Amino acid sequence: MLDRTPAAWRVMWMVPVVVAGIVVAEGCAYSDAARRRTMLEEIGRLESERPGGAGGEVALGDPMDRAQLVHAVLARNPNVDAALHAWRAVVERQPQADALPDPRLEYSFAPLSIGAQNVDYGQVITVRQDFPFPGRLSLRSAVAIAEAAATREDYATVRLQLAVMAAQLYDGLYTIERALEINEEHQRLLEDVRSTALDQLTAGRANQDAPLQAELDLRRVQLDRIQLVAQLIVVRTRLNGLLHRRPERQLPPTVARLDVTGETLPSSAALQARALDGRPELRAAGHRVDARDAARELAEHEQLPDFGVMASYNSMWGSLEHQLMVGVSITVPLQIDAHVAAVREQDARAAEARSRREAVEDRIRVEVEEARAHVVHARGTLTLIEGRMLPTARDQLEAARAAYVTGRGTFQPVIDAERSLRTLELERLRAEADLHTAEADLLRAIGAVPGVDSLSEMGGAR
Repeated sequence: MLDRTPAAWRVMWMVPVVVAGIVVAEGCAYSDAARRRTMLEEIGRLESERPGGAGGEVALGDPMDRAQLVHAVLARNPNVDAALHAWRAVVERQPQADALPDPRLEYSFAPLSIGAQNVDYGQVITVRQDFPFPGRLSLRSAVAIAEAAATREDYATVRLQLAVMAAQLYDGLYTIERALEINEEHQRLLEDVRSTALDQLTAGRANQDAPLQAELDLRRVQLDRIQLVAQLIVVRTRLNGLLHRRPERQLPPTVARLDVTGETLPSSAALQARALDGRPELRAAGHRVDARDAARELAEHEQLPDFGVMASYNSMWGSLEHQLMVGVSITVPLQIDAHVAAVREQDARAAEARSRREAVEDRIRVEVEEARAHVVHARGTLTLIEGRMLPTARDQLEAARAAYVTGRGTFQPVIDAERSLRTLELERLRAEADLHTAEADLLRAIGAVPGVDSLSEMGGAR
């Protein structure tokens, strides 16, 4: 007996098989969906830990603790919120990339059949669904999730940069507060020197230039104080800005003395290895290389045809066998030059991403070496000033004052010795601040958080 089943129906039995193959081919995107869920859970946890709104009380300690300040900045600064939102936005691209096109429902009718006496109302209802070539959705998903992973590292980079800013501003505030103390001490010292000069003038053992010189230096020190107070306001304003508070808010004073570690620095090789493993910028560059590689493979896939299935009902055919229609469609990728150009574009972008990653790695190595050299220099400078130069300057001032009082010396060496001591005390303070700034730079260079982590935790010399 002959098979009278229409050929179209026999072909349509293949449609479910094709659709099933496409769905199975996209199964590898499930791992990307799992990574997306993990990222969303992490984002949700980070958002739940963040306080909302500006102002309010901030736990900084009294005196203000450097580590607490860094933690407070990371908890309150809106740039961290912006980075979190940016990360969430990119994470939400993955389900969009992994989704099939929406089905299309089409309806058409024969307007002249409306109200006609001799024919039925004519209408056509069609449902269409397109399917990308197997593997294309998973490649789009891979691009999206790699970009999301890179954005996660951008978030970590923002936190690291804010921690550096907070730690260095703290060091700046500490320097200014200690400089004001030195300034106050030298005002008292110059007042004593001026008083001694007046006594010598009254006794006829000095001329009038001595007290005038002391008066002039005293006023210069008072002028320095005015400048220091202005700098104090600027630094305090910037710290309040980082803390998402009103700029005129007061801050607790810093500690009386910053801790100076005497730990031997790790070797350059050890620090660079730590940096290449810990810097989020390098990890972000690596994820962007992955994204460009997937995009390149996707561009090749775009040369392969897409599929489509359809089903329709047409009331204008006389028999039911003709009224119900099913079918398949396939795109014909004839724009060969455009597809080849797209692949070449992604080749160039992938090469660009690799070059940028190499540039980031080179920059990190240079930053580590420079930061380590600055730490070594700052430590040496601080040791020399504290151990040798300051004691000598103090002895020189005492000797010059004793010689002047006893008439064995003139007034000029006294003023010169006071200026030298004042300069060295400020240089010691700057060297101390420079050391902590250099250590903060070195911690940032290896991917650690300044003000929270310390070089002593890096394992010493290696």
